[in-house]
Amino acid sequence: MIYVWLGVFAVCVILEFITMELVSIWLAVGALVGLIFALCGVMMEIQIAVVAVVSIVCILALRKVFLKLLNKSKDKTNLDLIVGSKVKVIKPITKDELGSVKVNGIVWSIKSIDDKTIKQDSMVEIVRIEGNKLIVKKLDNKEKLEKE
Repeated sequence: MIYVWLGVFAVCVILEFITMELVSIWLAVGALVGLIFALCGVMMEIQIAVVAVVSIVCILALRKVFLKLLNKSKDKTNLDLIVGSKVKVIKPITKDELGSVKVNGIVWSIKSIDDKTIKQDSMVEIVRIEGNKLIVKKLDNKEKLEKE
């Protein structure tokens, strides 16, 4: 079984380099645990069970964490740079209709983060981007004064 676990480990590492999906790397971790168990002389059935459990736990517990860490290193796009900007509403937001703002010469549809009505000429801050809409929050008077 030692050679089997070495082979599984090698295949999983190669697959991970090809796909970069952070799935087969956790299977490789399981294969390493299986190799350790094989070196200790543990029964084959227990090795297989342990490899399965370790691999599944690693995929479920660690994959999302590592994906988030890897994605943080991506450079921000121009769209990411408008998040946090303070802009004036050019078309009001109502309960039933999206409003509009102009950011860097482009008119965007906007939606209030708390689904409240926001009047025309009010100042809002862009909180995030969802699809082709900007999610905004209305600035209170204190925040407006800080901007000026």
